[in-house]
Amino acid sequence: MSKKTPKKFYYISISTSVILIALSLFIFFSAKSELDKEYNDQVKTMGELTIKSFKETVFNNIIYLENLKERIVESNGNYFKYWKNDARRIIDQNPALKFIEYIDSDGIIKEIVPFKPNEEALNIDLKKISYRYPEWKKHSNNNTTNITNWIKLTQGGYVFLVDVPIYYNGKFHGTITAGMDFEDPFNSISSNLDEHSVTIQDGQGTVFYSYNTIKPENQSNAIAFKSIVTVDALDKNNWDFNFLYYQNQGFKDRQFVQRVTLVFGIILSFLIGLLVLFYLNVNEKAKELSLANKNLTQLNKQIRKQKEKATKASKAKTQFLSNMSHEIRTPLNAILGIAEVIHVEEMDNENKSYVELIKNSSKSLLALVNDILDIDRIELGKTEMLESYFQPKNTLQKVINTYEPEIKKKGLKLLTNFPETSSNMVIGDHSKTIQIFTNLLNNAVKFTYKGSIQVDYHEEIIDDNLHFQYSVKDTGIGMSEEQLPLVFDRFVQIDDGTRKKHSGSGLGLAITKELVDFLKGSIFVKSKPNEGTKFDVKLSFPIVDDIAEEEIDYLKLNDVEILIVDDNKINTIVLEKVLNKSNLNADVALSGEECLSKLEKKQYDLIFMDVHMPNLDGYEVVEKIRLNNKNTVIFGVSADVTRQAILKGKKVGMNEYLIKPIDQKRLFYLMAKYFRK
Repeated sequence: MSKKTPKKFYYISISTSVILIALSLFIFFSAKSELDKEYNDQVKTMGELTIKSFKETVFNNIIYLENLKERIVESNGNYFKYWKNDARRIIDQNPALKFIEYIDSDGIIKEIVPFKPNEEALNIDLKKISYRYPEWKKHSNNNTTNITNWIKLTQGGYVFLVDVPIYYNGKFHGTITAGMDFEDPFNSISSNLDEHSVTIQDGQGTVFYSYNTIKPENQSNAIAFKSIVTVDALDKNNWDFNFLYYQNQGFKDRQFVQRVTLVFGIILSFLIGLLVLFYLNVNEKAKELSLANKNLTQLNKQIRKQKEKATKASKAKTQFLSNMSHEIRTPLNAILGIAEVIHVEEMDNENKSYVELIKNSSKSLLALVNDILDIDRIELGKTEMLESYFQPKNTLQKVINTYEPEIKKKGLKLLTNFPETSSNMVIGDHSKTIQIFTNLLNNAVKFTYKGSIQVDYHEEIIDDNLHFQYSVKDTGIGMSEEQLPLVFDRFVQIDDGTRKKHSGSGLGLAITKELVDFLKGSIFVKSKPNEGTKFDVKLSFPIVDDIAEEEIDYLKLNDVEILIVDDNKINTIVLEKVLNKSNLNADVALSGEECLSKLEKKQYDLIFMDVHMPNLDGYEVVEKIRLNNKNTVIFGVSADVTRQAILKGKKVGMNEYLIKPIDQKRLFYLMAKYFRK
């Protein structure tokens, strides 16, 4: 009997796993601490910049009032006859200013602009308003600008009142006073920060502005930033700014990558510990076998007995390897499955490298285990739809071309039945379609020794979908009626037994069936022993515009004049790099106005038009272009995927509407559509 595994082997294995787990935890918490610090720094910087913008908005509006006061002072009051016109102009230019009034030196409101909605406030005597007059008088005596708290008006509504005293000829002549509501300009600033909420309180604790209130369920992941801004030093009137930022998708992605990396590290630590134990056991078994062989050479009388012992040891080793194969492959497949389904398109390069490291390390370890354990195939893991543009008939022809030399080498006839018409272009999962074609054709070649292999393909269009049927018929070994129900089961081979002729895991047809079901298709099989087998597959994909794949792959557009219009410089650089792959150069306009200016000087064949831009947005620019230019091809570019946005783009004159990030295959496909001639 074999010896039990020595305890020291377990100690070594456990110690190895513990050390590696500790290292994984140390790396994880170090990275987490660094990420938290980075995010807090980002929140602080964002909050300070936002507050700075708010302060500039407030004091810029006050400057307009002070300039109006200066014109009155410099003219020794002669400018009073014009001040209403000036006030109207200021109000039109500044949405925060709701009205401007003149309060004389006795505290009586004498004039107000605009008059109609504010006439109830005319001739109000501030001396009768206890909370208003003392503050107004104190600032007037000190010749300083006064900013009140958020107050309710006689004529209705709430505003801040800003009083600017007027002194000339050594005498106080009243104040220029404005009612201000900063909601519109503050909203304009806040709209650039989608992942935050803002609350501002005046000196009395009244909330006069709020934006994008975070839902309670998201507050646990939010970071608060607070600041106090003094708006009136004389009255010590402060505004409390409260910002609440919740974690954006980039931060969550990085957290997710860190957690996945930690889980992977822990699992890998256990696996390495298990492999260490496995290695020590195998090494110990090898020593036992070596000793047994020596004993066999020395003890001829006990040859049979020792041979039986060696045979038992060999069987035990084989069983051990088989069990270890399953135990190790199961968690490895889980790791690879997780790594494969992580969406990395929106991640930065650092996070992409982490995910790629997980995938590559897992694949390397799996290859090592497969070499040691002589595993041919792994089980099918989780899968997802990977859409691309392709022609099913052309794809099938390429698969057949790949196997044609092997078919001829076996002395078999290859018969094909394809429609003569050009195949339609579809959007669907190209790689899985190739795998289905390949698995069935490979199965036919594998089990056919004489005769022929026939491949038939038929397609028809139904409701803008291409429905196609692919069949493979061989004259191979075939299957009996009892075997047919098992053909799509995992780990089942028809020539099962100790003398089976064909290698493999028994997963090929099972995987094919799962792929067909995943693509919402159907697969059927007919077979008779020694007569052959026929597989039929039916699939369907949506049709796109009819352009051959070759026209996309070998697209030459050197003479196309291109203009990129986008207010984001980084976006223009990325698109330029994509176009450079086909030796295309492009001019750049960073605004709608610059685009129109360039079009006056140069004729362009293709314009990439960003939709969301300040001043003139993409829709408005396209409308202006289409007034005089009907021929230039315009591709709208936006991250807005709503149906309304796309329909609006087509309505104003965009030929196509591309979604950010731009699918390069789709981009060059559309360029082929418009410029291949």
